[in-house]
Amino acid sequence: MLGLAEGLLSLAEGLLDLAEVVLGLAESLLDLVKGLLGLQQALNIWKVYNLLSFEFYS
Repeated sequence: MLGLAEGLLSLAEGLLDLAEVVLGLAESLLDLVKGLLGLQQALNIWKVYNLLSFEFYS
């Protein structure tokens, strides 16, 4: 009976470790998405700047 309890405890610890890995992956993906959104915003600002510059100088 003690072996079963130890096995279940070990399984629970393994699942906790897996949950931590999945959480870390989710946080990394969120950071990636934030970075891509920031890049897209920077590109949009650059496009607007170029359009305004073109209109001003022509």
